[in-house]
Amino acid sequence: MSIKTILKNSLKIFADSMLLGGFFNKSAESSTRFTACAPSGTVADLSAEADPCYFTPEMLKITFYEIGFCTSDPLASNTFDSSSCFRSWSNPSGFETDLGLKKFENMDGKVYRIADGTYTHAYVIMNPTWVYKASYSFKNGTTWYTKTGPKGRDERTTNISEYGTWTKRITCQTGEEGGNNCADYRNTTTYGPVKSLLTDINFNTCRSEKECATSTRLVGALSMNNSLVVDSSVRGYKLKWIITNMGIGVYHNGVLPGRFKAGPFVPDFTLIK
Repeated sequence: MSIKTILKNSLKIFADSMLLGGFFNKSAESSTRFTACAPSGTVADLSAEADPCYFTPEMLKITFYEIGFCTSDPLASNTFDSSSCFRSWSNPSGFETDLGLKKFENMDGKVYRIADGTYTHAYVIMNPTWVYKASYSFKNGTTWYTKTGPKGRDERTTNISEYGTWTKRITCQTGEEGGNNCADYRNTTTYGPVKSLLTDINFNTCRSEKECATSTRLVGALSMNNSLVVDSSVRGYKLKWIITNMGIGVYHNGVLPGRFKAGPFVPDFTLIK
C-alpha cells in the first residue's frame, strides 16, 4: 500500500522500519503540479515560461525536527493541534539533510512505532531557513547561478566563480491563503492539499509580520490522497522526498531571471509489510 505526502524537490528517505529502523535519504522523483521551467539549456529566454516557473536545485538543505501522521487535519484552525497525531521520527536538536543528494544518508533521530489506525494527514516540523544551490542555462551558453551574499542583495550571478549557496529564511508565506496571509500557506498538489504555518518554538502561530520574521519553526501538513492504514502486519515504510521540477522557483521579466523563490517539496510514503 502506498501513500503520497507533501511539502517542497526530489529525494528518497528510506526508513528500515517504523518499529526499529533509521531514516535514510535517496535520490528524488518528479512532481508535475507546479509549472516547471523548460529544461535547462533548451530555451533562449523565459518568455514562454510561467512566472514563476520551477526547476530542480543541486542542493536543498533543511533541518527537520519531527515527522508524523494524524487522524485529522493538525492545521485546521491555523494553529498546530497535535492531539490526533503520532510521531514517527524526531530529533529535538534537529537533523539537517540535503534533499538534493543522490545517495542514501542516515537521518539521525529516534524512530517510533505509531499506533494501529487510519491516518489521513502527514506532518513535518522543520526550521524555516533553507539553503539552496542551483543553476539554469540558456541556449546561448549563459548560465545563471545562485550566489552567497549579504541579506537583501542580489542572489543571482552569471559568474561561475561566484556560484554558491543561497540561504532563504522563510518569514512570510504566500499561496491560497487562510486568514493570516503572513503565517500560513495553502495550495493543492497532485499528492493532496498542503498547508504550512510559521510558529515559535512552542508552536504558537505568528500573528504579525514582526512575529513571523522571528519564527523558529515551520510546520507543514498534507491531506493525503490515500489514507495510511497501519495494522499489525506493518513492519515499516519507505519515505521519499519529491523535489524535481519544483524545489526552487524563479521569477522573471519574460527574458531573464529576476529573483529566486523557495519551492515546495513532497514526501511520498510506501508501507512495508
